[in-house]
Amino acid sequence: DAPARRSTGPLYIGAAAPEAPTRKARQPKVVQGGIEAAFRKRQNLRLRDARDRVIELLRRANLEPLGSSDALVALFRDVSGELAALGLALGASEAWADRLYIEDRRGGLLFSGEGLDE
Repeated sequence: DAPARRSTGPLYIGAAAPEAPTRKARQPKVVQGGIEAAFRKRQNLRLRDARDRVIELLRRANLEPLGSSDALVALFRDVSGELAALGLALGASEAWADRLYIEDRRGGLLFSGEGLDE
């Protein structure tokens, strides 16, 4: 019989197999508050400039008589497309009433219930 091999000596290192590389946990990018505020301010200016059109569209959505489902679909397409272009998308994370809570320079509200009731 052959002698058993020794695993000691000058050619053997008492090392363990390297561990598998570990991946760093991904951190989602956080949007800086300043960027978000600047974007919101730009949208507010667009809403302010189109105030009359926004009120007209909201009034139309609220008051237009609907005789059929086709009329509802047509109204939805007309109104939702324009409002979305102005930053008031249906199904957004914020209610329209909250999104339209924009103060003017005098401290009053740019959009109010009175504007829709006129």
